[in-house]
Amino acid sequence: MDNVRFSAYRFSAHDEAGPQGREFVITAEPDLEPLANIYRVRIQEGEIPTLTHTLCDTVDDMIGLMRTALEQAPGSIYTPTLVVHPADNTLALSIRANLGHRQRQFVINLQQVGIPLEDRLDRMERLIGTRTNDCFSGAAGHHHANLRLFHDGLAMVKFQGGAEHDGASLVNEYRHGQHYIEFRVIKCHNNYCMIGVQESLAVLNTYPGQGANASGKAIYGNSHCYESGTNADYGLGGFGPGDYVGVLLDMNARQVTFYVNGRAGQAKTLTGPAYYIIANVHTVGDAVKLRPAYCWHR
Repeated sequence: MDNVRFSAYRFSAHDEAGPQGREFVITAEPDLEPLANIYRVRIQEGEIPTLTHTLCDTVDDMIGLMRTALEQAPGSIYTPTLVVHPADNTLALSIRANLGHRQRQFVINLQQVGIPLEDRLDRMERLIGTRTNDCFSGAAGHHHANLRLFHDGLAMVKFQGGAEHDGASLVNEYRHGQHYIEFRVIKCHNNYCMIGVQESLAVLNTYPGQGANASGKAIYGNSHCYESGTNADYGLGGFGPGDYVGVLLDMNARQVTFYVNGRAGQAKTLTGPAYYIIANVHTVGDAVKLRPAYCWHR
């Protein structure tokens, strides 16, 4: 369960392997205050039946109940209530189940936790990205089914599938103007990640510069630039986890230039009327993240 909004908070829930078995982890994050602390609780799976008065028996049951309750779908039997207790730095989430002839209610107390500086900056970037559309598109057909978006579309990861190149597009198609987008590589097995531009999103299981996307251009983690079915060294060296890769798409001049850690390569000529900016990953676990604070449009 990711980013379910309720009462000015975003709730996420997942299971983890704890020292005493499976655990249910709930996190509540203030929706509009990126620097505010978050709230979290860990619940042992064996404690769930007692906590919920037998409404749930397992972590999977609990995740399903939480989602249903917090989304407040019409006809739901669940009524959630949220109360902040500043004195003891807790957030009390109460869920009442209307079972017709009787009601059951349980309370989950989440404890306030501090946020490392890196995570605070990440949340600020995520907020900026959501407002500027400098994020991956969640629309159907804009990212391959083997990819999952997270952090509100600011990042993506390959979570399934074989060893093939799968792509995800940003929200916008660009026909005019200058657009600089910067990515940070989070994880990239054997440097098999690519950043590029392509005209169409019809084929997302190959990379720009090859096959159906041959009119596109892409820079590969092996330092090569791919275009028109061929490739050659781009002169910026390879890139991998921790490196910053930028794309300057100049639709006024019909050119694209790639950057690695602030160094620019040679501008490449484009022939199409419009392009999408694409990130492409190869192996399960590969992930990239946008840096909207460093993106710009003119």
